[in-house]
Amino acid sequence: MKCSLLLLTVLMALWLHTGCESAYNAAKAKPAAVTSFITNADILRPQRATFPFDRFWFDKDHNWTRYKRIKIEPVNTTHLLSDDWWAQVNEQKVFAMKKDVAGVATYMRDAFVRALATDPKSSLRVVDTADEETLVLKLALVELIPTKAFFNIAGTVAGYFIPGANLVNTINAGTVAMEGVLADATTGNTVAMFTSREKDDMSAFINTNDFTWYGHAKKIINNWAKKFVEITATSDPSGVRKPFPFTIIAF
Repeated sequence: MKCSLLLLTVLMALWLHTGCESAYNAAKAKPAAVTSFITNADILRPQRATFPFDRFWFDKDHNWTRYKRIKIEPVNTTHLLSDDWWAQVNEQKVFAMKKDVAGVATYMRDAFVRALATDPKSSLRVVDTADEETLVLKLALVELIPTKAFFNIAGTVAGYFIPGANLVNTINAGTVAMEGVLADATTGNTVAMFTSREKDDMSAFINTNDFTWYGHAKKIINNWAKKFVEITATSDPSGVRKPFPFTIIAF
């Protein structure tokens, strides 16, 4: 039995790697609608499934070489907290869950700071004070939907949601969506924009992220931060790929 399970696991992994683009498409979440956080969304362009972000635009004619530093603003959660699904959360739980959102927003900013500070590919130093050689990164967390797996494990669906709420019956993989704007610190002009929506790794046989309603978000956020560093460190972002969407154990 153990040998059969191991063989099945190996065969699945080989199949997914062989049909690489198909695997990315199968695991891809539907892109979220763009919010008013991005004011000129019409110039965003959809990207292939292997690219780290759903939509992306950058000013190809801009002088990117002059930037040595980057300032990261606190993550905006205004659009997330106005999402319709919060209306389906029981009143006694919503306050604590919204406090969790603030913690996830802090985690997200810290993840980008950490990735830029520790990744050897990083070409930008994180600063608190901007000058003419500084980019400003503005991030918004626009969706954070919990996984059904968390509620199944915790056994507390009724404790979190209003009885009969449709959301409980439609949650499968938890999703996280964000938007980002990169601007010149001196002029304030936007030089790059991106959006992304990712779902929890449903292919993982053991998923340790689901023991908190927002736990699945951390791995996704860390991947966003890592890939952001790779994109800012290259003159050709089109070659950057997101992590392969298949794991045996998700932490």
